[in-house]
Amino acid sequence: VKLTLKNEGVIDHSWSLKDVGFKITASPGKSETKIFTAPTAPGTYDVDCDIAGHTDAGMSGKLVVK
Repeated sequence: VKLTLKNEGVIDHSWSLKDVGFKITASPGKSETKIFTAPTAPGTYDVDCDIAGHTDAGMSGKLVVK
């Protein structure tokens, strides 16, 4: 999967998929692109912004593999 994280905020943000050890971080006003291998087992995987306090603020989601 080729993922681009575009940060339009004023502080760092990340997109972290801990199940495969993948993390991408973008500084304010910047974009970063990385490639990772998605899990092969079908299921729903947690993703979040692992910057302190961001997950608690609701910066989380799901990656669905079918």
